[in-house]
Amino acid sequence: LLWPEVWNGVRFLLGVLPLLVMLAIWGLFDLIRRISPHAVTIPMVMALLFLFTLKPLHAMAQKDYHPVWKNYIRIAEWVKENVPSSVVVIARKPTLFWYWSGHASTNYRMTLDAEALVAHIDSVGAELVVYEQLGYASTHRNLYPALVKYKERFPRLLYIDEPYTALFRVLP
Repeated sequence: LLWPEVWNGVRFLLGVLPLLVMLAIWGLFDLIRRISPHAVTIPMVMALLFLFTLKPLHAMAQKDYHPVWKNYIRIAEWVKENVPSSVVVIARKPTLFWYWSGHASTNYRMTLDAEALVAHIDSVGAELVVYEQLGYASTHRNLYPALVKYKERFPRLLYIDEPYTALFRVLP
């Protein structure tokens, strides 16, 4: 009940994590102080030991993006440099695409009906569609069939191999 299944991963916990760690140390400090008033240095030593565990986490945070994300970012940066800012883009992660490209972005409709998906693309006035392999089944299940069925409406503008990531133009 406290952590619904749809909240996969720990991303919602990250903002609260420093508070939880601080409260845990404070609670341990208070518990030891109540047991033995002279043993207050034990929690301080434990807190210092905890700081040493932050170094590997910092190193992990400095790692490069996975290749699928690198390609997604490269497409977004290309759009930023080569496309007028008024162009709307269909992308699986529209907020992140907007962050890297500066272009208004929206997601495609989550439907197996290719006509409805293309109608949605037309209704939002999108001029570009990003096809990526970020690991979401909906891209291959929903978007890919529409791109194939209406391939004359979606000429490929740009692509990057390994892993395949492409930018398609939307024709009327």
